Amino acid sequence: MRNILDEAYARTTELMTANLDKLHAMSQLLLQYETIDAPQIDAIMEGRDPPPPAGWNKSNKDGGGNDKGGDARPLPPIAGPAESH
Repeated sequence: MRNILDEAYARTTELMTANLDKLHAMSQLLLQYETIDAPQIDAIMEGRDPPPPAGWNKSNKDGGGNDKGGDARPLPPIAGPAESH
């Protein structure tokens, strides 16, 4: 079992290191839009500039210039601790 885990860890580290530029591109999209969709991932993986996520447009910016991403819907309230049964 240890050997399987060590090999998987080594392979994962290799893949992430080799594709670090793509990981950074994805992180930038998440910071900008707070979401990544399949066409954006495809573009990044193919070395192209990713488009905005589906449904995103310039009117989704608020008056302060802050980007709200796709649908500017209010978030639901944060619930308290789960009830125990």
